[in-house]
Amino acid sequence: MKSIFTAIKNFRAEKCWDQIAAVRLPNLLLICLLAFVFTFPLIALRCYHYEEGLTVAFAREALDGDVFYPEVYGFRFNERPVMLSWLAAAISYPFGEVNQITVRLPVVIFYFLSMWMIFRLVSQHATRRAALFAALLYAVSPLVMVKNMVAESDISIAATQFAAFFVWWSGYRNGKVGLVKWLTIGVLLAIAALFKGPQQVAFFAIGVGVFHLWHKDWRELPGFAMAGIISLGTLAMWYRGMDVAQDADTMLAYMRLKESPSPTEYLLDRLDLLLVGFAQWLPASFLAFPLLTKKFRRTSTSGTDGETQSKLIKALCCYAFITTIILFLWPGANVRYAMPAIVATSALIGLFYERLLKSHIWITRTAICFVLGLGIAQIINGWVAAPLLPEEYRKFHASANVIDGAMHNDKEETLYAQFRLMDAILAYIDRPISYLSIGDIANLPDGSAALITSSSAESLESQNPGSVKHIAYVSDARGGTVLVRIHHPDTKSPIEP
Repeated sequence: MKSIFTAIKNFRAEKCWDQIAAVRLPNLLLICLLAFVFTFPLIALRCYHYEEGLTVAFAREALDGDVFYPEVYGFRFNERPVMLSWLAAAISYPFGEVNQITVRLPVVIFYFLSMWMIFRLVSQHATRRAALFAALLYAVSPLVMVKNMVAESDISIAATQFAAFFVWWSGYRNGKVGLVKWLTIGVLLAIAALFKGPQQVAFFAIGVGVFHLWHKDWRELPGFAMAGIISLGTLAMWYRGMDVAQDADTMLAYMRLKESPSPTEYLLDRLDLLLVGFAQWLPASFLAFPLLTKKFRRTSTSGTDGETQSKLIKALCCYAFITTIILFLWPGANVRYAMPAIVATSALIGLFYERLLKSHIWITRTAICFVLGLGIAQIINGWVAAPLLPEEYRKFHASANVIDGAMHNDKEETLYAQFRLMDAILAYIDRPISYLSIGDIANLPDGSAALITSSSAESLESQNPGSVKHIAYVSDARGGTVLVRIHHPDTKSPIEP
């Protein structure tokens, strides 16, 4: 045991990292290779999960011609635009169908672009090993790793906002952003807003806006305002087309503006958010602490480059932390909403990598071990565990097969489903699907097949004994999901909605 502790104590993680960073590959190829090994072959082997079923449904709608104003299984989807589904549909178009790879490929591309932008930004002011460490710090953080090939918008939003920051900085560091760059920024922010709504441009708008006010860069404000008009104007056109004026309650709920927790609930939620956020941001979360001290807010260089680096550090701090603090205080906030911040935080830590090695060697060594360990774990997960244990990674696909088998593979029969229940399973089902409220499901014609929760089935049965016939247990999710046939023992007394 003593020898193990001695080996750990004598292990020089930074030396190991230097050997990895010294690999003789072009920078772009190296980042591309890392993004590939972290996402393939899991992109094809892991079944849909989280909210991917929605992305698939919207992409199929777009592929069928209903592009800009989506519906999902008969329900009008009015809370936000669905840029990710539009991109997935564009990639899927040559193949004639939406599949796991085509719907997830846009996210993998944005994941790679985030890594590349971090590397490029840091390498302008630091060593190759520092830039590569920053890129990997982002790539293997638990918050990013669980989403790096999931067809949801979090990584895409983070990448497009940071692309706007990257373009902005490329002009600002040379003295002026310029009209062309502000136009480009406006387009990038419009794309970010079209992923999920206006709040998705907050990190750039608040961070860069505060930075300009801090430095009294009044001459850049017209360009900043123009970029905002382009992005929010584009989004407003979509909302006008959707006629969301009638959907005020839906929009308020989506923006978490209808949350009204008690003071105790609010404080407990904030504590939970803090603890979960710290864990999901590892190892960047504990590497950020030394950066908060006064000496780390100064640059170690002097002259023009030192002044430029100092402004970059301030800009990254404004971008990463101001909106994150606002999010932390916002009721109903989720850790993943701060995904754009971890891109900037990783770049910020990369700029200080060499100084951290000198002043906080044990923290830095621990962080390097975290990065290597998390990276290796993801490679094992994708390249070893998923191929050897396919049943563990394809559960929802298997659940879809259960439904098809229970419905005797009759592709013409409509499957009714409780609203937003098991989108990931429905994405694998090739038959007409219709979302209904549980009240409407209760009054379906005799023999109709419906996918509902176990608790809903028990409720219907208690209201009208014999009204549901269980034909398959589909999944453990949502407390149990079952496939039933609707039956009306007394047709004169239909179940009330």
